[in-house]
Amino acid sequence: MKNQVEIVLHTQEGFIIKVESTELRNKFFASSQYQMVGDCPLEKFITFIREVMKCQVPEQSRELLQNILLESGHPQHQQTA
Repeated sequence: MKNQVEIVLHTQEGFIIKVESTELRNKFFASSQYQMVGDCPLEKFITFIREVMKCQVPEQSRELLQNILLESGHPQHQQTA
């Protein structure tokens, strides 16, 4: 990625955490959720965060997730959730 950014996520316990975008991207692309066929990449990314990290994605972080996908070569039209 061009710029390292922090993605804000909410834990199930109500805490707010910040995750480095590069680390999050690398873990997602190595996951089984990314390899699954069917869902759009953004939805798979959000599912990965919910199921593996046990966190929720606030609205303001969705655009940052879309930017990660766009910079990684996913066309814009595949990102619409």
